[in-house]
Order: sequence, then structure tokens, then C-alpha cells
Amino acid sequence: MSNVILKDHLLGLRSKNEATRIISSNKLRTFVEKTSREQNKESFSNFIEDLNIKLQELVNSRDTTDRIGAIMAIDKLIDIDYDDQRKILRFSNYLRNILTNQHSDATTVPMVTRALGRLAKASDSSNSSKTLTAEWVEFETKRALEWLEGDSRHKDDGRRYAAVYVLKELAENAPTLFYAHVQSFLEHIWNGLRDTNYMVREGSVLALRAVLALISDRQSNVRVVWYLDIWNKTREGYSNRNASAESIHGSLLATGELLRNTGSFMNDQFEDVCKTVMKYTESTSTREQKKDKLIRAAIIQLIPQLARYYKSRFNEKYLKQSITFFLVLLKSGVDRPPTFIALGELALQVGQPIAVYLTDIIGVIKEAISPKRSKVFVPEALMCLSMVGKSVPGEQKFIDAIGELLDLMFAAGLSSTLTDSLSSLVETFPTMLKPVQDRLLDLISIILARVPYNPVKSTVGSAIQLPDTNDEQTVALALRTLGVFNMKGHNLTDFVRDCVVNFLDDDSTNIRQEAAKTCCKLLVSQGKPPLKGHFGYVVGDVLTKLLTVGITDPDPLIRHAVLFYLDSRFDHYLALADNLRCLFIALNDESFEIREVAISIIGRLGIRNPAYVLPSLRKTLLQLLTELEFSEDPTNKEESARMLGHLITSAPRLIKPYVSSILKVLKKRINDPNPNVSTFVLDTTGKLSVVGGNAILPFLDELLPLVMETLQDQSSSSKRGVAVRTLGQLVESTGYVIEPYLKYPNLLNILLGALKAEEEWNTRKEVIKVLGILGAIDPYKHKQLHLNGALDNKSSSTSSAPVEDMPGMSPSSEEYYPTVAFTALIRILNDPSLKLHHMAVIQAVMFIFTSLGMKCVPFLPQVMPPFLNLIRHCEINKRRSLFQQLSEVVSIVKQHIRGYLDEIFLLVQDFWNSDDSLKLQIILLEEEICMALNEEFKPYLPKVIPQLLGVLQHDMTGHLHHQYHQYHHHHHHLMNHDNMMSAPSMISPISNLSNTPSSIIGSSPIMTNTLMTDEQQLVSMKALHALYIFGRHLEDYLYLVIPAVVRLFEHGDARDDLKICAIKTIGKLSRILNFSEYSSRIIHPLTRSLKCTSQDLRNVAMDTLCCFVYQMGSDFVIFIPMTTKVLSQYHIVHYKYNDLIHHLCKSMPLPDENQFWADNGFFDHSEEEEMRNGGLFGTGAGNGGNNTDSSDEVTSHAPQSNSSGALPSKMHVNQTNLRRTWEASQRSTKEDWVDWIRGFSVELLRQSPSPALRSCSALAQVYHPLTRELFNAGFVSCWTELDNKSQEDVVRALEQAFSSPSLPNEVLQTLLNLAEFMEHDEKPLPIDISALGALANQCQCYAKGLHYKEIEFQENPSKLIEDLISINNQLQQHEAAMGILKYAQRHHAIQLKESWYEKLQRWHEAYEAYDAKQRTNPNHFQYTLGKMRCLRSMGEWEKLLDLCQQTWKLLSDLQSDSNQSSSSVVINKEDPKVQMAPMAAAAAWNLGEWDFMKECVSAIEENSSEGTFFRAILCIHRNEFLNAQHFIDKNRIVLDAELAALVGESYNRAYDLIVRVQQLSELEETIEYKQLLTCHTAASLKKQSQIQKIWNDRLRGCKRHVEHWQNILTVRKLVISPEQDIDVWIKFASLCRKSNKMQLSEKTLLKLIRVNLSNAASTISQQPETLLQFHHQIHPKVTFEYIKHLWASHSHQISFGMLQRFTKYLENNHRSNNHHHRHLHDAHQQQMDVNGDYDESANQVNRLLARCYLQLGSMQQYLSQVQLQQKNDALQNIRGGHHVGANHSQGYQLTPSTSSNALYGSSSSSNQQNAPVVLLDEQHAAQILDSLRIATEYDREWYKAWHAWAMMNSEVVAYYEYKLNNNTTNTNALSANEQHKMEHFIIQHLVNAIQGLL
Repeated sequence: MSNVILKDHLLGLRSKNEATRIISSNKLRTFVEKTSREQNKESFSNFIEDLNIKLQELVNSRDTTDRIGAIMAIDKLIDIDYDDQRKILRFSNYLRNILTNQHSDATTVPMVTRALGRLAKASDSSNSSKTLTAEWVEFETKRALEWLEGDSRHKDDGRRYAAVYVLKELAENAPTLFYAHVQSFLEHIWNGLRDTNYMVREGSVLALRAVLALISDRQSNVRVVWYLDIWNKTREGYSNRNASAESIHGSLLATGELLRNTGSFMNDQFEDVCKTVMKYTESTSTREQKKDKLIRAAIIQLIPQLARYYKSRFNEKYLKQSITFFLVLLKSGVDRPPTFIALGELALQVGQPIAVYLTDIIGVIKEAISPKRSKVFVPEALMCLSMVGKSVPGEQKFIDAIGELLDLMFAAGLSSTLTDSLSSLVETFPTMLKPVQDRLLDLISIILARVPYNPVKSTVGSAIQLPDTNDEQTVALALRTLGVFNMKGHNLTDFVRDCVVNFLDDDSTNIRQEAAKTCCKLLVSQGKPPLKGHFGYVVGDVLTKLLTVGITDPDPLIRHAVLFYLDSRFDHYLALADNLRCLFIALNDESFEIREVAISIIGRLGIRNPAYVLPSLRKTLLQLLTELEFSEDPTNKEESARMLGHLITSAPRLIKPYVSSILKVLKKRINDPNPNVSTFVLDTTGKLSVVGGNAILPFLDELLPLVMETLQDQSSSSKRGVAVRTLGQLVESTGYVIEPYLKYPNLLNILLGALKAEEEWNTRKEVIKVLGILGAIDPYKHKQLHLNGALDNKSSSTSSAPVEDMPGMSPSSEEYYPTVAFTALIRILNDPSLKLHHMAVIQAVMFIFTSLGMKCVPFLPQVMPPFLNLIRHCEINKRRSLFQQLSEVVSIVKQHIRGYLDEIFLLVQDFWNSDDSLKLQIILLEEEICMALNEEFKPYLPKVIPQLLGVLQHDMTGHLHHQYHQYHHHHHHLMNHDNMMSAPSMISPISNLSNTPSSIIGSSPIMTNTLMTDEQQLVSMKALHALYIFGRHLEDYLYLVIPAVVRLFEHGDARDDLKICAIKTIGKLSRILNFSEYSSRIIHPLTRSLKCTSQDLRNVAMDTLCCFVYQMGSDFVIFIPMTTKVLSQYHIVHYKYNDLIHHLCKSMPLPDENQFWADNGFFDHSEEEEMRNGGLFGTGAGNGGNNTDSSDEVTSHAPQSNSSGALPSKMHVNQTNLRRTWEASQRSTKEDWVDWIRGFSVELLRQSPSPALRSCSALAQVYHPLTRELFNAGFVSCWTELDNKSQEDVVRALEQAFSSPSLPNEVLQTLLNLAEFMEHDEKPLPIDISALGALANQCQCYAKGLHYKEIEFQENPSKLIEDLISINNQLQQHEAAMGILKYAQRHHAIQLKESWYEKLQRWHEAYEAYDAKQRTNPNHFQYTLGKMRCLRSMGEWEKLLDLCQQTWKLLSDLQSDSNQSSSSVVINKEDPKVQMAPMAAAAAWNLGEWDFMKECVSAIEENSSEGTFFRAILCIHRNEFLNAQHFIDKNRIVLDAELAALVGESYNRAYDLIVRVQQLSELEETIEYKQLLTCHTAASLKKQSQIQKIWNDRLRGCKRHVEHWQNILTVRKLVISPEQDIDVWIKFASLCRKSNKMQLSEKTLLKLIRVNLSNAASTISQQPETLLQFHHQIHPKVTFEYIKHLWASHSHQISFGMLQRFTKYLENNHRSNNHHHRHLHDAHQQQMDVNGDYDESANQVNRLLARCYLQLGSMQQYLSQVQLQQKNDALQNIRGGHHVGANHSQGYQLTPSTSSNALYGSSSSSNQQNAPVVLLDEQHAAQILDSLRIATEYDREWYKAWHAWAMMNSEVVAYYEYKLNNNTTNTNALSANEQHKMEHFIIQHLVNAIQGLL
């Protein structure tokens, strides 16, 4: 069936009709895409092979139409993703073939070159084919340049024509690859620009345009040189008096391109160009005009370009002359169409000054469109009229003229030019809309209805003369115009019903499609269609007809178009039962695209008519789930998944109850083998999560691992992209943020690895978005996951460590390069998602094994397990090759394979019966194992012998019918193998037999059996050879082997060659094994075989009898009579046999056996070699079977045995090829450098002297992560082989890369890693250390930067102190930064700089230093910037805003004075405003100064990170959500490169950017939140609370850093005020307090205080006690937090007193609001009201009271310590211990503690023996314990209260124990009663302490 369809499409491609070819090419593309989804990989590969054969036939056809069809097909197939490398090779060859043979065909060449360009673009964007693309683009470019350089004097030679179009397309579509050839292009393009062929010149200027655009996009030192060279040659072309017309024409064309593409370069040459152009306009001779027609055409095109380039100067000097030139041409009738276009373009460029010439211009236009017989209507005049109108908006003269011209404009009838012109005119002059509409409707009505338009059917429109008949194109244009033109003010509903609907039944597909679109558009042209009345009835009637067309039209495109245009505005009508019935019919349309649209419409209508829609949709849902779950057809599964996704999106209310059922089906198909099915199932899962919301939560533990597994699938980039998006949808819809990182520790590494390795921007964008949705997890938590060993070491290869980092091994080591290569290759082999590259990995491994010989043995444990696993799980058509590779491994490693024999023979057993071709390779493998292991092979013979005997016995069965059916399967399978695989040849006998001529094939059953046994006989012959190889090991199995072999050569149906092989095997084995016991069983069949007529068979049989004569000796005498009789009977004479018999009969010694067989040739050379090596005799002949101890001998002989096949240890390095790839002088853009590092990396592997690395080059071309992994190893391997000059050139190229401002961070990091690697290997690159350090800091690789700066510091310490401080701070090594500063002050007497305080993050000191400096120099702007940076870091937004506003106003005044005449809006980075704008915008944002923020943001570059971010915030504030989303997406683009580079360093280094990514996600959620605020439904409120919960969860997972929290919370302020989010802001204030940012903490809390008091914040700040006066208006938590803030600010007594009063008030209020007395233990069961504004539950108040009492206890404890210390200080003063007391007081002040010494004090005086000076104040201790006890009672689940209570009790216990122990030494001894009481206290407090800890 597929062949028939393919044949039909190809037949359409051969059609003479272009439209048919276009349709067929589109259908072919659709068919190929569908086939790729439906068929498995092998079948699709066969299909593509068939398609390529057919395409090649078209390409090679002599018919031009066939070749055009082939080109169109190739153009459509380019974008389909399949077999990229082979597709590129085939298509490039096809196109090259056409281009070579048809290089002068004006029709074919543009099509071929366009397809070449698309192929270059598509293949260059494919990761697996970039290297191949570079090669063929290089070839095509060089060939085109050669053609361009060639002689084009022969008219039949069109190579230049083809060359310029090839160069144009390659420059446009592969700019990075083409840029290296720009110099050559500019040298040769003049051959084309001055060619005598006009088409060559036109093509040349197009190529020049593409190249100039390419040059202008790249910053290069030679760009101006190139421009100047082009200008000089251009000027030469028309300044030379003897210049030909062709030369002048080409130069003028080149001038136009210089004006278009060189920026300001032509400013100085503008006058020269204008004078030259005007010189040619002055020529008015008709003869000269005719001669120089092309020159005139070039001049006409140039004049508008001159006006565009330098408008003011052109208007001043050359406008009048240009207008005059155009008017003269138009009046003379010469070149009117292009002149009208040029005149209109000139008007657009000139603007209002053109009004002076309106009268003349309108005059020539009127003449051109007037209906005169002698004049031809010029449609370009209408275009000119519209352009002139745009240039003079509001000009009354023009409006009056248009009114007069309208009738003339319509005179020529309807055309696209007319409608475009009218649309432009009515847009520019709205007053013209009504008359234009009237005339246009009349014209359309006459075309469609044959009568003028009459809306009320009572008047007749103005008569317009038109032909009686209208063609298809005119009708289609009329319908299209009716739908798209602005008909505002006209209700055309009746016209649609009466006229337009009739065309829905037209025979023309084009007309039906336009009619359907027009109906849909006109019905809603006035907004929503009416629901009632006449027009409502009309709309319903038309809609019914449209639906009828939508299900009955034979063209699926029209059916799809009708349904597609039925948007939600028609839902009222579509929800009617009759219309729904039609839609359900469309739901089962044969076209899947129509079914998609239908299900989306029906799902949308579920809300309108649920009774009718929902039951049927439930049935549809069940059908889709059933098909998705149980269907085996990939296409059905894919379509079901897509349909299910549409249904989920359009009918969420239907889906919600069935979320769990749908998910159960989707889970099974997420890992479907078909990537398309898996991709769409993932997409549907994401859509379901959006609809299901929290209903997905129970399934997340099952879904997330599946999605994560897909994220690591390297086989499909589109699949990974969908997986990332689905992950984001799952997380966002369920609010499951931060937690996935903790539950799935490798998730973050997977995402970061994808961000580094993924080349598709859409996928990287989704990764960045998902990182923001999941949240910025604290780097410390992430590090803990690593330390706890939670991360999986087998995570994706992209996140693993570089393979070059081999501990204890350097590149100078012999094992280094193989180890590096094997590590990288095995990593790919272990990744199931990279199965596409597994065969290439095996080939590379075998190449390395061959080169290493026995030295590869240490790598066997690394290679063999994945190798054997690959054999088991690979595709069937690859297993044969893998078994063959395994045989080669055995032949290389010999006896060292013994550790893997069990697994090998298990594989042999599992796959033995798969097919005969595989048996050949398995038998070869068994032979190799036998020869490698000898005696160790014996234990496996019981498994091998039955298999071999089964092969031999199968050939002797007489079941021909069974053999006949088996033949077809084996033969077909073998043919697939031969087509798909390219395996090395086998041992010579089998190789010779595998090429058996096909001529022996017959058709009879007997011959069918013979044909079948050809394949089986190959296996049998290989089995016989294996028996011979097994040799002496068969001694115990002769009773099985001999009968099988004997029966084989006795079998009558066996071919002679098989019989000969069997007899020969017996003879050979007789030399190894003793056959005496079986002599009778062998000799009789041998003598019977002599009856045959084959002389070869008789000779072999006789030779075998001779073998038995030698073995049996005199015992053979008994058989002599019988054999003699047979020989006589058949007249057989065998001289060797006769000679031996003669010796036996005469009892003479037999001749020497070896010499006998050497002369006879019974054994061939290879068999003799095997015998000499002992492989056939086992080990019995030489070493007694103890082969396992001979490893040293084998190793010593390895080089000799491997010398024929092994590669040299070092391979030649082609320095010329390397030099071509490292050359970097022509690289300028980011894409250039990415391509440079890719090409250089691949070439390093290609030219590596190490065979191990060179073996990886082929794989590296298609799998680029491998090139990144092996870059360092490849470089150092080639570096040592380069001569001095080449090394200098490499270093120069690297320096050029380092100095490029556009070098991407990922490339820069790669090169820095290389420099570090070379330094580790003691081969440092000769590059300046300071440059490397600066570059490392530039890409934020601060660890590398610190290394280089420390080396540099040793030479010049004074100049590098600031750099070292900065780098250490960036690495968060603040102690090291401070140590450097102290070192500098101590050893270098260096005075501190203001910037150093910033680097040390000592912001207050930095601010004071900058402020002091500015007082001495007020006008120094850098000091102001320094102050701003400090204020921003301190969070002093009010001060920062004041400073910014003052500075901004000052700078604005200065700029207005100096630049009053300037209107430039270009942002100058050196502008002080630009430098301060981000800080000013941040301050304005935090304080809500939106107007000032807008002004500041306008000074920030739009494409910068801060510019896009702040613009997004402004757009959200103004509710411009679409613009906000645009800037959010742009910000992600800006962050992409920097984020990818930083995550390469570490997650901690990238954390600031991760926070910004989270802010972007929360900005998107803010947009959603704002939109929800307009809704007042329960669902919207639920969604708002979910978003708030997500924000809080993310914030809890973030790093507890003030700046990060502040940035995140400021985004939240856009929709939620701090008063509405009070808990979070209190936590932020607490974080500020703990971070010692007391001012920010206080400001945050004061913002939460809203009281009826002027200047409340300042009043409370100055008099904190006033806070308690407004406790009814302040949230209790805020009051409590402010008291804690006061305590931290060292206002101890004030805060302690306030907390006591506040706690008492809170507790009393708590009790007073209870209606009955209750115990504290069940306080959480009651509800209470704290005050009138806050209605909190009892447990919340209890928790707050618990915290108050705990804080009270802590305060009491500290104050008690202070009092005790003061007493101690007083006593110490008496004793002379002032110093000790002062130290203790200072210590208590800085670190309040609860240690035992704090309770009862101690003296550190040496003569006091640490005796306490003042005992514990027991009263204070009791108060402290009471406060802590109450805290535990208010919140019995709070561990902090219990811990404090336990610790305080333990302190009291320690005090009393101390007191008891010192009782005997005290003069005031305690009484027994007091001691007993104290012991009771100790027990009581000890019990309390234990209970608290428990």
C-alpha cells in the first residue's frame, strides 16, 4: 500500500503543472512523516532507501520537469528528522548533480541553490551533522568560487550563473561557515558583476547583498578594509571612460548594496555617488536610453536608496532633479512600472517635502490609470499613489485628488494591487473609508452576484463596466477582499447568506476555501454575532451551511478551514443540538487534523450544552484511553494522545473527575519505545496536570522519576524539551516546589547538566523556567545532599567530571590516552538513551583494542560488561556484527577472556536459533575461544557440540516442505543483513562460499531445497571447520561427531562441495585424533563415496584413505582387499594411495608424513599455520596442557603476533589540516566561535597521534559532547607533535580567541580549562598569566582567577591586593580577604581604598569613606556611584532614592544645557545616568516611585539583564501583561549564556542568577495573580492562596540571605502588600536582625505598623514605649518582633519592661475573651479574639504567648548574669581584679549565654582557684524557671521551650551540687535540714531537666 501511495506522489512530481507538483511535494512530506511514525526503524530505513532510489531516477532524468519535481521533493524532505548524516550526503549529491548538469537553466538553478541553502541551514542546526555540513559547505563554496573565477566567454557556459546563486544561499543560510571565504568572494565577485550576461549580474548583486549583510553582523578589524575595497572597485567601474555598459551596470548595483548594508561608511562617498547618479539622469537621448536600458534601471533603483541613506542632504540638493527625472520617464512611457515603484519609495523616504510635486505626480498617475485605448493600465501607479499618500498624511490637496481618481482606480477591475492601495489610503486618510467601501462593495457584488451592492434593495448602485464572465482568480480575490478589507459600518450578514454562501458549492477548491473563510470572518466582523432577531436567524442559517461544508466537502483542507475559523464567538450557535450533531460527525473525520479541531470545539461547548455534549465526550474519552492503552499501532497511540490532550485543554470540567484514571493510562505510555508516542504522552500529562492541580499530587512519586528519566534521553531533543515543560507544569500546578530537590537529589544536576549541554534554545528556555518554578534551593542544602552520598554517580554524562582528570596519571603516561578514551566511550555505552551511537562506540573500542594488542587487557573489566549487555539488548540486525567484533576481541586478548566465558556462552545459547547468518558468527567466536584457551575450553564443549551436530544433522533431514518455508525467512533476513551491515570478511573458506553465484537458483521444489541448503551448507561447512579447530578436545565426543560427519558426506541431497568438506574434515582430524576404533565406520562410507562421478570428491576421499593408512599403519591391511576391489570397479588410480599400500604390503616404512602432505597439498597454508601454533592439538603436544601459566610467554610474543594487524603506537599528525581549523582571524560572532571550537576539537581527534583518541573522531563528529570531553586530551596529544612555529601559531589563535569580545562564556571556559590542564601536565601554554586571570574573572571562574592572581601576586603584590580581596569575596572566603588586607597593611604599608571596603562587604565603612572623599571633591561622580552601591547593599532605599533623584536632576540639567539640539536616543554606557540607572530603578521600585522608575529604566539598555527585568516589572504594574511576558522571555535569553557558564563552576557560584530565575517565574505568577484579582469566584480565590503557598514554600527553601529575600519579596509586593503577608515580612525582619542589619530590620517592622498617628514610625523609633499605646491597632506578632529588635539593639531594660507589659496584656486579653475558666493544657481547643482587628484561634495566641515567655526567660537570664557579673566586678575591685571583671563583662555583653558560670560566676585569678565570688541569685533563677515553665505549658509541642526549660533546670542542679560539694570548706556550713532541702531541690530540678530533654 505504501509503495502505491509513494508512486502516486512521485507521479505528481513529474507533472507539467506547477500547482500539481507543489501539492504532490507537500503530500509526499506528509506521507514520509506519517510513515516515520508508523513503522519501526528498520522498515522505515528500507522505505527511505526505496524513496531515495526513486528520487535518484528523477534527478538523473533528462526531462527538466522531473528534475524540478525532484528538487521540490528534496526541499520538502529536508526538515524531516531522520538519518541526518546519510540524508545530507544523499541530498547534497543529488543537488550537486543537478547543478553540475543544469548550471545555466534559469528555472532550475534558483530552485537547486535554494534547496542547497535550506539543506545547509537545517543540517547546521542538527547536532549530529555539523561536521559533515562544514565539509560539504566548504566544498560547495570552493567550487562556486572556482566557477566564478572561470572564463565565461562561451555563451553556453552558465557556471557563473550557478556559482553566484550558490554563494548567495550559502552566505545567507550558513554564515558562520561561509565567513572564512569572504575575502575570496570579494576578489572574485567582480567577475560576476561585470559579466556580459544580465542574469549573472543580477545574481551577483544578490550574492553581494548577502555577504555584505554577513559582514555587517560581525565586528572585525578588516570590515572597513573590505568596504573600502568594494567602493574602490565600484568607482573604477563607472569612472573609467572606456567602461562597458555591463561594467557600469554592475558597479551601480554594487553601489546600491553599499548604501544598504555598510552603515555610515558611505557618508564620505555620498556626494560622489549622488553626482554620478545624477550624471546618468541628465542623459535624455532616446538612442542612449535604449542602449543603456539596464543602467537606467539601476539608476531608478538607486535614487530611493540615496534618499533613505542621507535624507536631509538629498532633499536639499538632489530631490528636484530626481523628481524631474522620474516625471520625464513616466511621461515618455519608458520603464513606467519600476519608475512608479521608485517614485513611491522616494516619497516615503522624503516625506512632507514631496508635497511640492503632488500636482505633477498625480497627473502622471492619472494618465497611467486612465482608460485610453492607446495606453496600458499600469497597476504600479496605484502602488505609487498609496506610498505618496503615506508620505503626506493630512494633505488636503491629495485628498481632493483622490476623490477624483477613485473612479479611474476602479476602472481596471479588481486586483490585489487595487485592494492593497485602497487599504493603505483609507488607513492614512480615514475620511476616504466610506466612498471606498461603497465602490469596492459595488465592484465585489457585481463580480459575485452580477448586480451592484444594494443594502436595502431599493436603490441601484453606480454602474461599473466589467466583463460578463469572471475567472476563478477574480472570484477568489473578490471573496478574499470582502473578508479582509475594512468594512466597518456595513452589516454584510444578508449579503453573506444571499451571495457568498452560494460559492461554498463551487467546483473550484480555491473558491470554496475563500468563501468559507469569508463567511466566518464577516459573520463576526462587527463583534459577536447577534443572538436574536433577523440577523440572528441569518447567522444560524449560514452557520448550518458552513457546518455542512465542514463535514461533506471532498477536500480536507476546506473542511479543516471551516472548523478552524469557528472560534468561541460562534459558541452560542454551535451549542445547538443540530450543530453539535455535525461536529460529532466531524469528530470521526478521516483527517486527523480535522478531528483535532473538532474535539477542541466540542470540548469548549461542554459548558454551553452539557446535557448533550458531556455524555458523548465521556464515551470519546473512554475510547481514547482504550486505544492509547491497548493499541499496538504507533500512529493510533500518537493520535489518541494528541486528541486526549486537546480534550483535556478544552473540557477541564469533564476531565477533573477522571484525572486518576487518565494518569494510570498515561504512566504506562510515557516510556513508549516510539519517541513520538512518548513525546505526545508527556505533553498530554503536562496538560492534565494543569487541569488536575492538586489531584496530581498522589501520583507525583511515580511521574517525576519517569519524567527525569526522559530528561536524560539523549536520543531526541524534542522529547527532552517536552519533558522539561511537563516537569514545570507538574510542579507549578501542584505547588510541589523545593521538595523535589530533596526527594530526588539528582534532579538539580540533571537540569543544570541540560542547561550546559542542550543546544536547542527552546529546551534551554524551558529548563531555565523550570529552575525558577522549582525555586532556588539553598546551596548549603544542595551541598549536604552531595556529602550524604545521596546523588547518583550514574547521573547524566553531561554532569559528570571531565574524563581527562585521571588521578595519578599524566599525558606522558602510555596508558593515559586509552584510559581517557575508554572512559568517555564506556560512559556513552552505559547510557541507554544514546543507543544511536552504541555501534560507533564499539567500532572505536575495537580500533583501540587492535592498536593496543595485549596491552588492552587491563581495560577488559571496563569494556566487556556493557559490550555483552549491548549484544543482548541490541537490534536484531546489529547482533551479527557485534558477535563478529566479540570474536576479534577474543583473538586479541587470548586467554584473558576467560572471566567472561559464562556470559558469552549464555549469549550463544540464547541467540543460537535466531538465524543461520548469526550462527556463522557464533561458530567463528567459538573457534577463537578454543584457540585462545585450549584446555580451558573443554568445560564448554558439552554446550557447543550439540549445537554443531544439530547443524550437521539439519542438512541431512529429508523434510523438504519444512525447508522450503524456512528458506524464505532466512534468505530475506540475510539480504537485510547484507544491505544494512558492512562487516569485515570472515575466514577465507566461508568468505569464498558466501559469494555463491545466484545462477544456481531454481524454481522446482528440489531446487528450492538446494537453494535453502546453500545458506545452511555455509553454516555446516563452518561447523566442520570448527570441529577441526577443536581438534584433540573432541576425543571424548568422537562417538557423536564421527557418525554425524560420515552421514553428511553420505547424504545424497548434499552438494559435492559440502561432501568434500566433510570428508576432508575426517582426514584432517585423523592426524590429530585416534580413529582406530571407528575405522570401519569411516572407511566403508569412504569407499562407497568413490562411486560418485566427481573427480574432486574421489581425490579427497582417496587422500582421506591415505590419512587412515598413516594412522592405522599395518592395521589397515585388513581393508586393502575391499578398497582395491572398489578402485578396480570404478577404474580409480591414485598414485599416493598405491605407493602407501605398496609400502604396507612389503612391510616397508611409510614415507615421511609431513613431506607427503606438503607435496600433496591436502592442507592449505592457513591450516598448516594453525597446526604449527598448536591451536588444533590443544596443549598435549608441548606443555602438557598447562597453558594458564604461559601468560608471560604470550605477552612477550604479543607484538609479533599482532604486528600484521595492530596500528603503530604513534600516528602521523597532518599539521596543515590542523592549522586550517585553529585559524581564528575571521571569527567574530558567538556562532563563529562556537563553530571554531567544534571544528578545532574534532580535528584534534582526527589528527591525534594517539590511535585511541583518533578512533573517537568519527563518533565525535555526530556526538559533540564527546569532543568537549576529549578536547584537552586531544590538544595535548597534538601539541607535543607540533613544531615550534606551529605551536606559536596555535598560541596566537588562542590569544585571538581570548581577546574577542564576542567569545561565548562556554568557549572561554573550555579554553581556560585547557590552560589549566596544560599547566597541571607541566606543559603550560605561553600565555600571559595576568591575561588568563582577567579572563577567568570575566567568565566568573573565580577559582581559576584566584590561582592566576596568586601566582602574579608573588611578583607584584602591591597592585593585586584589591583583585585578591574581590576574588576571595566572590568565592565567599571572607576570612581570606580580610587576611590579605591585614597582610598588605603590615608588610606593604598600603593605605586602604574606598573600593576595598566594598570588596570586603564593609558597607558602612565604605559609605563613610566615599562620603568623606566626596566632601573634598563634590563633583566626582564615581564617589556618588560608590555611595549608591553601598546604600543599595545596606537596603537604605530612602537614602538611595533621595541621592538618586538629586543626582538625576543635576545630570539632567547638565545634559539639557550641553545637548539642547541633540535628539539622539542612543544609550551611551559611559553616561553617568546609565551607570546609576539600575540602582535608581531598584530604589524607586522598592519605594513605589513608579514615575521615577520609568524614567530611570529608559536609560538602561533594553537588551540587558536589568533593562529587561525592570521593564517587565513596569509592564506588570501598568497591567500590560503581554509586554511583560515578552520582557520576561528576553531576560531569560540574556541570562542563558551567563547561567550556563556559572553552573559549570558550581551551583553556589550561580546562585544569584538562580534567584533571578526564580524572580522571573514569580513575575509570571504575579501576572496570573493580578488577572485572578478581577475574578471573585471560589476557584480564583483558591488559586490565589495556592500561589501564595508556592511563594512561601520557595522562600523557606531559599538561602537565608537578606539580599536574596529582599529581592524575592519585592516582586511579591506588586500584588500583596506587606500587611497582607505579615508573617513572611516578620521572618524577613528577623533575618535582617540576625544578619546584623538593624536599620533594615527596624524599617521593615515600622512599615508593618499602621496607627492613627502622624509620623508614627519616627515617633516609635525615638520612643519605643509608645508602641504599647497602640497595641489595639498593631498585630501582636509585629509588637513582639519589634521588642526583640529593641533587645538586639542593646535596649535591654526598655525591651524587657515592654515585653513584660505586652505579655501581661496579651495574656489578660486572652483570658478575658474566654467565656469560662479553662486549664492551660487544653487551651488549644477554644477559640478567642485577641482584639477587634485580629481574630486568631486560641492555639495561635498560645504559641505567641509561649514565645513571649521564652523570650522573657532569656532576657531575665541575661539580666541576672549582668547583675551577678557586676557584683563579681565589685568584689574583684576590692581584691584588685578589675581586669578580669572587665573582660567578663565584655564577654557577657557580646555573647549572652546560659552556661553554668553565668549563674554563679567564677574568678579567673590564679590565686582564687576558680572559687565563686557571688552565689546564684535564687530569686532570679526561680523567675526564669517560671517563665520557661509557662512557655512549655502554652505550647507543649515546641521543642525550643522544652530545651530551654531542661537546660535551666540542669544549671540549677549544677549550682546546688556545687554548693553542697563546697559545704565543708565554707565557714557558714549548712544545717542538715538545709542540706536535705537542697538535695530535694536537686532531685526535683533533675527530674524536670530529664523530662524537658525527653
